[in-house]
Amino acid sequence: MKKTSRGSFTFYSLDSILTQFIIFLITMLSSVMTARLLAPSGKGLLTLLLMIPWLTTVLGRMGIGHAINYYSARVDPHVLFVNVLVLSGTISIVLVAIASSIVYFVFPTILHGASTFAIAGTMVLIPLYLYNDSLVNALLGSYRISQKNRLLIGQALIMLLLTATLALFHRISVTYILLVTIIGLVCFIIGAVFILMPKAYPGIRAFDPSLVKDLLKFGCKAHWGNILIDLSHRGDILIIGSLLSPYYVGCYAVAVMIAELLWKVPDAVGSTLLARVSKMPADEARQFTPRVCRLMLFYMLISTGIMFALGKWVVLVFFGAAYRDSIMVLMLLLPGILCFAIWKILASDLIAQGYPSKYSYSSTLSLFVMVALDLLLIPRWGINGAAIASTFAYITATSSIVYIYLKITKTDLIDIIKPNPKDFVHLKAVFGVSK
Repeated sequence: MKKTSRGSFTFYSLDSILTQFIIFLITMLSSVMTARLLAPSGKGLLTLLLMIPWLTTVLGRMGIGHAINYYSARVDPHVLFVNVLVLSGTISIVLVAIASSIVYFVFPTILHGASTFAIAGTMVLIPLYLYNDSLVNALLGSYRISQKNRLLIGQALIMLLLTATLALFHRISVTYILLVTIIGLVCFIIGAVFILMPKAYPGIRAFDPSLVKDLLKFGCKAHWGNILIDLSHRGDILIIGSLLSPYYVGCYAVAVMIAELLWKVPDAVGSTLLARVSKMPADEARQFTPRVCRLMLFYMLISTGIMFALGKWVVLVFFGAAYRDSIMVLMLLLPGILCFAIWKILASDLIAQGYPSKYSYSSTLSLFVMVALDLLLIPRWGINGAAIASTFAYITATSSIVYIYLKITKTDLIDIIKPNPKDFVHLKAVFGVSK
């Protein structure tokens, strides 16, 4: 059932939040099985291998996802669908060619023990990651958010079933987990194409070079920001992998996964807000987004406090004593996790309003702080130093994007951080029911 704008932000936000938590529970089970059976060193090697397609996609996706969201309300969806498929396929070919030619020169220094089959699997993941990103944004842009959520749950269930089967037959290995990841992505892509493909498929005749040029032009404005902020999220894993053993990479990855559970709500709301605000008048958006920020900050303060109290128990009960070094990392990450939730909301707003390059400034500062502090602190304090660096990077990014947002929208700082009793009284209005 397709919803109109009336109440749709509420419905899709809550649907996405519920989906995020369902997926978290499913992937948590998969991750616990994988982490326990691979042990920290195997988990670390798997994390480093997955960095290959992730890094390649981050560097080469050209901001297509944000461009798809922006043009979904401005271009015929059938034409956009065809051009997205063609553009994503072309970029995939280039990325695989580049990645396969350099991987053996760069990654052998940190991929000790990885098999040839495992590295080959990472090459297969590159086009799958890119198509997955493009199709997720196509579903968001066309407001097929509930269908996207069902596909993501289905993907997570398939991967859990396959992982449990491997565990049952004692066949869990790094290579097999990569194969599970490939199968999960293929299932999602097939489902998304089936949903998005029009009944009267226009075929290649709908290919429009001028639209491809527009997609790339808009995407490139956000691309550098995407690269920088994604590297500030995961670049520390590459630095840890080059300075420390896979054991510490595994412990750090577990702490990050647990900490980022708190981002499930801002991620869900942010993606829905992006699709909604792109269709709003600017004046309405500048009242809507600050109220969402205020409520999000209230949620994050509560959830971060709970995680601080229960984090040690979560690590030891679910992942075991082998990951005890993850506990302090988790505690040190929480302040940055709290602040960066606001970044996610404001960044989505700026992109939706046609300012994709603006949030790139905050990404630049964030990456600079993260790399500088990683190189300074990891040799001294190990993965705890990496966690401190990430927290300072997240705080820097959030502070800068708040400044940019306030300057563009002429909003007061108090409007995005101080809870207003009316926000709770009129919660439905805040989520778009009255508009």
